Amino acid sequence: MYLHSTTWAQLGTLRSLILDDTVTALPLIVGFGGINAAGRSSDHQAFRRLTMDALTSFEKTRTINQLGALTGMGAELSPTDSQAYHILNNTLIRRIHTDWFDPDDVPLHRLGHTKEPISIWLNPLQAPNPLPYGWRIGRKENRQTEYLIEAGDVLKPCTRKLSVQAAGMAPTGFRPDMFYPSRNHPRTLQLALFALSDCWLSSGLNWHQIKQRIAPDQVAVFAGSSIGQM
Repeated sequence: MYLHSTTWAQLGTLRSLILDDTVTALPLIVGFGGINAAGRSSDHQAFRRLTMDALTSFEKTRTINQLGALTGMGAELSPTDSQAYHILNNTLIRRIHTDWFDPDDVPLHRLGHTKEPISIWLNPLQAPNPLPYGWRIGRKENRQTEYLIEAGDVLKPCTRKLSVQAAGMAPTGFRPDMFYPSRNHPRTLQLALFALSDCWLSSGLNWHQIKQRIAPDQVAVFAGSSIGQM
């Protein structure tokens, strides 16, 4: 069941029905929200981006302006503006943007093996503590200390080019941390909190009324890691 907006009186009646032992309890969806590669899901904005070619001129302009406001490009654009093309080209599945990482230069480590012992010089404060197996302290010069390492496996920093360089990412320019004091929240959590706020807004219910009727532990936000937090 989907209700775009409703009143608290109606919700009270529905609540009574749900609590009635003779009535099967069913989930009631009163709103939805979030962000994906096509834009905001609330008010079917992302759906309109997917069906852009079939929209009327008015709906195309509306969709572009909503995406422009979301990405900081402006909310007064027409479909023929160059910025409008830029906005549309930076949605849906596309080449991974360097805002996240460079798909041609992804850092990684290659595993190798040394046949002879090696030595490295480090500031003692930079050395692992306790020393790994096979490490021993050698000479000391100024503030540097020599560490002698037995033959074994080593990791060499290098980079590689990804074989797959396209993905469905949030619209380029969209920054969820600009909408609330995110501090040090990882991007995945920022996206989840934005989705929760967007969902409440789409329900048509007043947030202050909601807070009076539910406890904090009755609200949950689920955030999972995504590739590159895109």
